[in-house]
Amino acid sequence: MRELTSFDYISLVEEMKDLTGKRFQKMSVVPGGYKVKLRGADILFLPPDKLYKTSFSVPSLEPDPFSMKVRKHLEGQKLEEVKVLNVDRIVEMKFEEGSLVFELFREGNVVLLDGEGKIVTVLHPRSWRHRDLKPGVMYNTPPPPLISQGKFYTDSFLIRDLVRSGIPKPYALEVIHCLGADEKEKTKKLDPIDIMSIIQEVLTDLREPSGYLCDGEPFPIQLSYTSCEKKYETFTEAVDSFTPSFFRV
Repeated sequence: MRELTSFDYISLVEEMKDLTGKRFQKMSVVPGGYKVKLRGADILFLPPDKLYKTSFSVPSLEPDPFSMKVRKHLEGQKLEEVKVLNVDRIVEMKFEEGSLVFELFREGNVVLLDGEGKIVTVLHPRSWRHRDLKPGVMYNTPPPPLISQGKFYTDSFLIRDLVRSGIPKPYALEVIHCLGADEKEKTKKLDPIDIMSIIQEVLTDLREPSGYLCDGEPFPIQLSYTSCEKKYETFTEAVDSFTPSFFRV
């Protein structure tokens, strides 16, 4: 299965919103990742890039110190909100007195926050020049992509500028196709209003997802530049259909 992108998480999180109000039960270790169990729902985190509701019964392994810490901190708390941060591969599950933040890039990471946004524990502690992921400090995201500000680069080829701006390649290709442009066309030769209009249309479609298979891969919208077929009612179902290939379920 393909790598899931920031735009895919706009759709997956939209389909997770029906989980609000459900109470946290536990976090478990599963082969290759973790499972967050809410009352009546299971969410798989398979690093680096996969986080989604599953309908499959994935067997749990012995808990590790990280999952035990999360259990202790969040047990019984009600899920208040699920959201994507910065139009990026970052998903926050906000509970009554804390949050789980999933960073779905590099090796994949999970950060447990208290109610004030301070890090309680983190799966993979890390430090950079302008950001620390370690207990006791306030959580900060990486610098947001340009598209999160409603802007994009205009100093190179169209495909390069869109991707550099934070639009994943499959969706950048969709924008280009809808513009009737060529991916190696100079961005500055096109009307920026037209470009942003198409981008906004794609973002709107992502917030009303369905389950498509495009060349055998799951997508939340029908891509016009390739062969797509609606196979599922939701994007989550399309992604979840690949779960048996990750486990023996």
